[in-house]
Amino acid sequence: MLKKSVFLLLFLFISQNSFAASKEVHNGVLQAYWELEWNKDFTKSIPKLHLRYLVTEKSKSVKVIMLDMKQSDIKHVINLYFKKIPPSFYKYSEGHIENSGDIIIDNVVETGDCDGTFSSAQLQSYTPLASITLKDIDTMQRAILCDISHPYTTTYEPGEDLKDIYLRKSPSLESEIVAQVHATNALVKIKTVDDKWILVGVYDYNAPDFIGTPKGYVEIKNLNLNN
Repeated sequence: MLKKSVFLLLFLFISQNSFAASKEVHNGVLQAYWELEWNKDFTKSIPKLHLRYLVTEKSKSVKVIMLDMKQSDIKHVINLYFKKIPPSFYKYSEGHIENSGDIIIDNVVETGDCDGTFSSAQLQSYTPLASITLKDIDTMQRAILCDISHPYTTTYEPGEDLKDIYLRKSPSLESEIVAQVHATNALVKIKTVDDKWILVGVYDYNAPDFIGTPKGYVEIKNLNLNN
């Protein structure tokens, strides 16, 4: 009888804690993005896919829940729940996509980063509600109490021997020059065109994704990566 009672209590303890470990979070934003990560020698950067959930607190600050998943599992979630995926997202491993919705998570661990802003968890389920505009997601990210609110941002500067960069109307040396950018200006990548050209905008802190004007195409060989 004693053994049965102990077993029952143990079962109830495990069951209650398993149930308590699951947590529902509502009205947040699920974001998938690519972030450049350097090797140990800082000689090469490799894009890695991440999945995170952004939720606004009562204080209006935004908490970030990093969803701990394999690369293949993140791709499965993306293909399942995201309808509008830019061609360059997978082809060139760049950019970010979002949907608002509710999630159920477990194994939540507070990381202690940025005054408790960040935590990690395992994703159990996601219920998409609606798409969200770039302006809305940018505003939300700026409310994150940390300086890594836009981890997918890739910036460049002109090569060492160049004082100016010429932005063109289309990805061709025959194309019209739309702007001449001084070497002191950082450039933010908008998208990759091919192995020779990218579309960029001049860095502007107040613009969504920091992509300001002028915008134009530039040969990648003329730029140095800042990230």
